[in-house]
Amino acid sequence: MFKPIRRVATCVYLFFLILTLIVCFTMKNENGVGFLVIVLVIIQALALFWYCASYIPFARTMIKNCAKN
Repeated sequence: MFKPIRRVATCVYLFFLILTLIVCFTMKNENGVGFLVIVLVIIQALALFWYCASYIPFARTMIKNCAKN
């Protein structure tokens, strides 16, 4: 999980997972919390997607090339 190729994606995912839990449990019923939680969950999903792509040979390269166009 913490191999050099996956380290950044793992740290981003874990950071936003913890941040999402902190926001959910400390900022109850305040304005904009729902939107903030949705944004944090989307970032988690993207980090998890990038982490999973590291297991498929050349997947990250293909994703980067598709994003360029």
